Amino acid sequence: HTMSFFHLHKKERFLRAFYIFNLLNVIATFSFVLLIPSPAVQQENLIFIAFGFLSITNLLNAPNIDAYLSQVFFYVKCCSLIMALLRSYSWFAVFSFVDVFLFLFEQPPIYQLQSVKLLRSAEWENSQDTWFVCFDAPWAQEARLFTSDVFEFLARKHSNEAFHFARVDVGRTPQLADCIQINTGSMTTQLPAVALFENGQLVGRIPGKGKASRDYKMTANALEKMFDVAHRADDSLKQMKKKNSTANNVSFVKTKKAPKKDEVREFKVKKRK
Repeated sequence: HTMSFFHLHKKERFLRAFYIFNLLNVIATFSFVLLIPSPAVQQENLIFIAFGFLSITNLLNAPNIDAYLSQVFFYVKCCSLIMALLRSYSWFAVFSFVDVFLFLFEQPPIYQLQSVKLLRSAEWENSQDTWFVCFDAPWAQEARLFTSDVFEFLARKHSNEAFHFARVDVGRTPQLADCIQINTGSMTTQLPAVALFENGQLVGRIPGKGKASRDYKMTANALEKMFDVAHRADDSLKQMKKKNSTANNVSFVKTKKAPKKDEVREFKVKKRK
């Protein structure tokens, strides 16, 4: 569990075309820098320093390895364009073509969700169960990666009959995000967002109103602590079993046959003796 940064799909993730082509692009970029000298060495050094700083910063905040490497690959593409431009326009055109190809045809892997339910309506409103809901969108790449990896991991670990994990695609059902005031615009910084509902009421959400998702650590361990997921999941299941047990007892009392009149009279007579 401490390795939640890598927790799902460890074996097959690096064999996907997205990683293969982007790793080749990284090798090509650094080979290009080493083999073809630049007239602006000082500017290149500053670029490398900025690249290293951004990579370390994202390592501390990325929810999983896919989101982190996607950001690193994006920084490499930006660096390759700047360094190619410092050399010649022809090299800039070559790397621009490569980056456009990678952007259009090699998107980060989105894994199939098995334990997270896709909601098309606010099912939590008329429910006495606990709902842990993630909000994402097709255009929000980091949000999709979060849902398919981190949120799926939490669902597999903690979901039960009374504690449900669900997902809302704000592109299809923006009204579900609007009801708890999550910004769903194309330039929003509030995706991914997660919200916890108990007995139809909102208990908590991140990011908070007016804040961005990047202000929070969206890892599995952090979310478990912030929302006390393990305790709430166990408590929800215990409460459901208790309600079912009470309902069964009431049903038994209602269906129990009433004694016949003769039996009642006989009992009373015996009691008088």
